[in-house]
Amino acid sequence: MKSKSKFKIIIVVGMLLGVVFGAKAFFSEGELIQGSIESEKKVICDDDGMVFEVRTKAKFVKDFLDEQKIEIGKKDYISMPEDAVLYSNSIISILRSKKITVFDGDIKKEYETFFSDMQNFFWSNNIKLAEFDIVDPEISTPIYNKMEIEIIRVEIREEVKNEQIKFKTVSEDDSDMGWREEKVIQKGENGTKKIEYEVVYYNDKEISRKIKNSEIIKEPTEKIIKKGTYVKIGKAHKGLASWYAQPSHLKSAFPSLTGYYAANPWLPKGSYVKVTNKNSGDSIIARINDRGPFGPGRIIDLDKTAFSAIASLGAGVVDVKMEEILN
Repeated sequence: MKSKSKFKIIIVVGMLLGVVFGAKAFFSEGELIQGSIESEKKVICDDDGMVFEVRTKAKFVKDFLDEQKIEIGKKDYISMPEDAVLYSNSIISILRSKKITVFDGDIKKEYETFFSDMQNFFWSNNIKLAEFDIVDPEISTPIYNKMEIEIIRVEIREEVKNEQIKFKTVSEDDSDMGWREEKVIQKGENGTKKIEYEVVYYNDKEISRKIKNSEIIKEPTEKIIKKGTYVKIGKAHKGLASWYAQPSHLKSAFPSLTGYYAANPWLPKGSYVKVTNKNSGDSIIARINDRGPFGPGRIIDLDKTAFSAIASLGAGVVDVKMEEILN
């Protein structure tokens, strides 16, 4: 009986000692946790990709945000509630809501995103890029709030067109025909050329066109004209030629085949004369469409263009032979 009573006493004493030491251990652990909360600690903050490490005595997340002057927008995401307790090595992650404007061709659209890179932003919004599309700014540029992104849709097309090759006109002189006569002896026909282009379009607007290949399908046919050169000369006159700037309305009244005009006191308007510089031998054919000159020894007043074809305008007057043309 005595041994059993002893045993019971030993058990009770052991239980009491366990309670005492357990309580001590419990309060010691609480003090450790409390000390960890109140002491300076290391906190890692990832603010939308900008990572920094801070030593702080802030107890709660809100205290830490106030201390670091970090504002959280209504649409921003933070990984820890603001009333959460901070411990050493706590990690706070913040994702910023960013407003993005995308100009996709002719379409403008507004977006909001947490992503900081364009590739994920495009993927999340089902914006697909073709091989040659251009993104401005470059796709590697980090996304920021109120960013504007332009997408230029680039298309490279192969196009084939048939184009005309214009025929050439060839003149042949014929001394048996009068100088004002001409005759078509071969009709000209345009040719055809097939051209393959590489055409670049930006948002359906053509930017560049490059020839990749060309092939002549039909050669052009030259137009051949026989022009008469025979000038039938009539009465010849010798004297001085002067020049003046002839009004355009006179030229329209009597159009000249040669483009040269002149005034004469007596020859019929509309008639032609051959005028030769006696010193140089240079000559032209001009059409009479005005009256004059009336100075002594002067037989013809050439338009400025006609005079400059046989003499320098600075000469003022030159000695010429004027021959009437009969055909």
